[in-house]
Amino acid sequence: MPIFRARAATTACFAANGVAIGAWAASVPVIQSAFALSAPALGGLLLELAAGAIAAMLLAGGIADRMGSARVMRAATWAIAVVLPLPAFAPHAPALGLCIVLLGLSTGTSDVAMNAQASEVERRYGRPIMSSFHAGFSIAGLGGAVFASAFGLALSALPVAGLALAASLLGGVPDPGRPPGERPPRLALPSRSMFGLCLLAGACMAAEGAMADWSGIYMRDFANAPARFAGLGFAAFSLAMTLGRLGGDAVVRRIGRQVTIRLGGLVAAVGLGLALAVPAIGPAAAGFLLVGLGLANVVPAVYSAGAATGLVPPATGIAMVATVGYGGFLLGPPAIGGVAGLLGLRAALVLVVGACLLVAALSRRVANGPNLVDGI
Repeated sequence: MPIFRARAATTACFAANGVAIGAWAASVPVIQSAFALSAPALGGLLLELAAGAIAAMLLAGGIADRMGSARVMRAATWAIAVVLPLPAFAPHAPALGLCIVLLGLSTGTSDVAMNAQASEVERRYGRPIMSSFHAGFSIAGLGGAVFASAFGLALSALPVAGLALAASLLGGVPDPGRPPGERPPRLALPSRSMFGLCLLAGACMAAEGAMADWSGIYMRDFANAPARFAGLGFAAFSLAMTLGRLGGDAVVRRIGRQVTIRLGGLVAAVGLGLALAVPAIGPAAAGFLLVGLGLANVVPAVYSAGAATGLVPPATGIAMVATVGYGGFLLGPPAIGGVAGLLGLRAALVLVVGACLLVAALSRRVANGPNLVDGI
């Protein structure tokens, strides 16, 4: 029974993080209007969120390895519930910036700790279940966006707090013990031994970021989609990613992590290639759907692999992978924009095809450590 309770608690924390991210995303236009932020000022604010998250990820791996991922996961989820409504009450822009940094710190810490706990729960199950946690995050993100749109950012703290309370009551499982005298690093800077996995995560999340920021513009300017349908490409991508994660554990059980990542990268590359080769609404939307389907289970599989390499403590491995992955998510879209300014958006998105192919090529890196599926 404890393992089922731990799985439910971890799912609750994934959902809480998803609600918070979705609520924040839905509230960005409201906050921009309320504080009369220019586009550059808003960009700076979003960078503050990213800086807080990355700083937390660098530190959270060592903290979780010392204190236990379940304890840190629950504490970080409560912290999200406390700081999420603060931007709605900020009296001026500097205070708003501080609130955003705190939100980044809490969500970044939660991201590392909950994935570390998920990897330990998965290990005790003896079969892949990581995708189900990430599916919960994706579904809750949609729910958080809808909730915040209807009731505002401040009240969005209520479902987060409810999920944090559920996780606290359900508990968790202890992390595997460390050899005597071993001390996890204080900063989870990517190590040479983890370079391949980290690069894989960065390539995948750079492609995800490109879909989030550029798919709508491509649909409008190249696929000739009317303005009201410009979001169709990202909608198809998001739907496919959510559905892919719901079925992802069964896929990983059948074919293994390595093959899942390799095929996923190839499917994503083919899908985006279709969208670029046939710039019309139907083919472009179908192509973005294939990108979502292909990338859906890459990050969950890489997180599992990062925790199971045996080269570094589990939470530290996840922190390394998450930090580089999140960096790719943030830096990929601006890089696409820079290349688009020189060569055009279609040419720039060819780089994303290359990132998907790099994901497929690096899939062999997940075979370096212990795995849950024979033959990976």
